Amino acid sequence: MKISLASILPAFVQSSINIKYEQTGVQVKFYVNTTGCEGSEPLTYKWTLEGNDGTTESNTVSVEIDHYKYLTKIVGSLRVAHFNSGFSDHAGRKDGVLQAKLMDPSWMPAKKIADVIQWNNPDVLSLQEFDHSWIDNDHWNSSATSQMVADFQRNFLAVPQGNGNRPVYYEHVFVAPCNTGVQTGYDLNKNGNIGDPGDAHGYGDFPGAFSMVLLSKFSLDTKNIRTFQHFLWTDMPGAYLPVNPATGEMYYTQDKLSVLRLSSKSHWDIPLKVGGNEIIHVLQSHPTPPVFDDGTATEYPPTKAIVDWNGFKNNNEIRFWTDYIDYTKLSYIYDDNEWVSAGNTMPNHPRGGLKKYERFIIIGDQNCDPVDGDATGALEQIPATYNNRDTKTVPWGLHVDYVLPSMVGLEMVNAYVHWPMKKDVEAYLLDASDHLMMVVVDVKASSTIL
Repeated sequence: MKISLASILPAFVQSSINIKYEQTGVQVKFYVNTTGCEGSEPLTYKWTLEGNDGTTESNTVSVEIDHYKYLTKIVGSLRVAHFNSGFSDHAGRKDGVLQAKLMDPSWMPAKKIADVIQWNNPDVLSLQEFDHSWIDNDHWNSSATSQMVADFQRNFLAVPQGNGNRPVYYEHVFVAPCNTGVQTGYDLNKNGNIGDPGDAHGYGDFPGAFSMVLLSKFSLDTKNIRTFQHFLWTDMPGAYLPVNPATGEMYYTQDKLSVLRLSSKSHWDIPLKVGGNEIIHVLQSHPTPPVFDDGTATEYPPTKAIVDWNGFKNNNEIRFWTDYIDYTKLSYIYDDNEWVSAGNTMPNHPRGGLKKYERFIIIGDQNCDPVDGDATGALEQIPATYNNRDTKTVPWGLHVDYVLPSMVGLEMVNAYVHWPMKKDVEAYLLDASDHLMMVVVDVKASSTIL
């Protein structure tokens, strides 16, 4: 019944807590005792092992505090994580490269990304900047894209990576077409050419670039999944459509606005089944960065000689979720099924968003820091979520990656950004992605809803 100190180090926590150790018949209980430590390291930790036969074994050890304490998952909680993998850049932003690379189990970028996932072992994972396969500009290749995800799971997640990590498997996968690289047929960036990455609904070198995937150990309510790839920007009431401040005219002509979609990738509402009949809506998106345009406007309409077309789109892509979770808003929101049923136009009676008291988690790279950076205050719109605004998630000093659980119907147990220090054993993973590491939140579904 003995267990080595090296094996339990990754599970140290800051407070008294019960967790299940991944070994048959063994439960590990950790208790923190800081008496006499006066805040200095090392601190004293007591651990107790309990066997199926009722016998116990205890010991006390002194260790230095490090980030491993955050990796502990509390029994009964749901671990939800977001990781901007950077797969698109690892594949050189070339169509078909990621598809080929994922068939090679020795490809180091995928091994490191899988390593990060295995370290944190989330139950639900938003994996972004994962290229998709398209047949042409108008036809998404569902089977090839699903095979890419399967190859990643089989060749990388199912294989222990790094320092003896355990394999991870996600039985439930959701993928759907995204707007990145899908051409509008217009010269949106006004450089005199049509067909550039900046002329797509979402910036991308080819259809399917910088897309996303959802992986889950819990089943999905597939019949009620909603996607919003086709939702038009102009169909949002009070949309911040870019304006030329010098003339007061729209930056995009009416013919361009008639086809321009709101989502740079897509917006997905994926109902997750937990605890029997309980549903948590995973709201996944990846808005455009509020940069790579002509500057940052501080208000709408802009008073300075700045159009800020990406900044305003970022604002409205985030506002979409703000309206979606607010049952009092007008029901202007329609999904892709409604769009197709209405003949590729806005339906007469859109379904709208979530109902009152429905649980949700907003997840993804929102490309928006509420304090720093060039965003136009977009994240300030989202109410009633747990949000740690002090934590940065990228090495250029911004908080852009989020897992935001609703305060109604969910209890947040723990949250962290898995960002190793150079002295840590997994420091070799610091180049796994340009977003460095994973954003993780542990939640429990509340038994009652006010």
